[in-house]
Order: sequence, then structure tokens, then C-alpha cells
Amino acid sequence: MDEMLASIRAAANVDLWTPEERNRCEADMVRIMQTVRTHAVNGDTPARST
Repeated sequence: MDEMLASIRAAANVDLWTPEERNRCEADMVRIMQTVRTHAVNGDTPARST
């Protein structure tokens, strides 16, 4: 997740990705966030304190 966000930040306002790569990454992020929301709402995974 951190790596994906770092890539997105690095590519902001710079055309480092092809449209296909950007679409794939955006779709991955949507899928990841749906999973995160599902787990958060259902309480499937307890929060960990660090």
C-alpha cells in the first residue's frame, strides 16, 4: 500500500504512466479500499495499536 501511494505521489502532475497503467492502478486502489471498508464495517480484523 505504501509503495502504491508513493508511486501515485511521485507521478502527480507527471506523465510517468501510460493511460492503461494509470487505469490499472486506480482500479487496484478501488478494490483495495472496498476491502478495507468491508473489514472496517464488519469488524473482521481487530485494530492493532503500535
